[in-house]
Amino acid sequence: MPATVHSLYPTVGDPYLRAVPDTIRTLRTRRGFTLGYLAEQVGKQTPWASKIESGRLSLSGELLSQCAAVLNVPAVLLTEVLAPVSTEGLVFRKYNIPRKVEERLQSEATVRAHVIDRLLTLTQQEKAPSVPEFNVGVLDSGAPGAAWKLREFWSIEGAVTDLAGRMEALGIFITPSPIDVDKVSGLTASSGPDTAPVILLNTRLHADTQRFTLAHELGHLVMDAKSPQLSPKELETRADQFASELLAPYGLIRDDVLALRAGDVRGLLPLQRRWGLHPKAFITSARIHGDLSAETSTIWFRALNGSFKSLVSSAPSSFPVQPRALGDLIALLRDNQWYPEAISQFVNVHTSELIEFTQAARWPFSTHPVAELKMPQRLSVV
Repeated sequence: MPATVHSLYPTVGDPYLRAVPDTIRTLRTRRGFTLGYLAEQVGKQTPWASKIESGRLSLSGELLSQCAAVLNVPAVLLTEVLAPVSTEGLVFRKYNIPRKVEERLQSEATVRAHVIDRLLTLTQQEKAPSVPEFNVGVLDSGAPGAAWKLREFWSIEGAVTDLAGRMEALGIFITPSPIDVDKVSGLTASSGPDTAPVILLNTRLHADTQRFTLAHELGHLVMDAKSPQLSPKELETRADQFASELLAPYGLIRDDVLALRAGDVRGLLPLQRRWGLHPKAFITSARIHGDLSAETSTIWFRALNGSFKSLVSSAPSSFPVQPRALGDLIALLRDNQWYPEAISQFVNVHTSELIEFTQAARWPFSTHPVAELKMPQRLSVV
């Protein structure tokens, strides 16, 4: 049964206020709804919904509010233009996924980017990221060389202990991906060089896998814009090479890995604890560098995917992923007498979605009673 529009959000009764066709399409795709389902929920036929999304019919008044209820968003959001993240700006951790899933996640990323852009505007924060960019085509060691340049930029000699925090300091926002999307580890979206990149991260994965995914996504941001263009599969391989070298430089782990007997998974656990990386990554690095044969690598992966799988997956991460930027942004508003409902009205998504975007644990409000709602103060100095 479709949710009703939140009582704090008035229906759009102005007959001159009309929905934006592309926005309707984005919000419908985001929910995974078909045209037929949307039409049915408001008592219409599929051709009606098709005409609405193509712009041949306008959507306003009560029908606009009904569609918003089906899509579980404030009605006014349907009347806003959402800057879409381009296909070129959308990079998936897995390059072979169903088109419907890709479209849904792209729509979700568009909404997240819109919300973050509005929050940055409200708090008068810089929107353009400060991510260092390197052309790996001119580096002797390619992607690993770019990883070392970033390690030098961060002045890191050992393990990267707070990868999420370092990425957020560059102007990147990390948010959890939808809970019902399991096959994609993460994606990065951006609607332009002057907007904050948004990462949707699968937080159901082991924290060490999340770290590798974040490093992989960072690799795309660091390398893709200025480096030679490759096929999607080659781009993913390049980002994996970057991530491996960033989190556990091969020169620093080589001797420890090669000293182990093939299949000695327990021997890899100290490396996992030290570097915060899944043991498979160490074996993959050794294989890529030519230090392990295909046969030896197979022995390792059989052990890692067999009886030792639960042992590895149950090991706690030394460096849990803890994004804070979005929660801190909302906390800044809280400290300036903004209440959750007022913030939600400004960005035009329900409070429950803002809580979801901040991963709940980082939501800065303990309570948000409607009775205490006050007029928010515009930030003058940040």
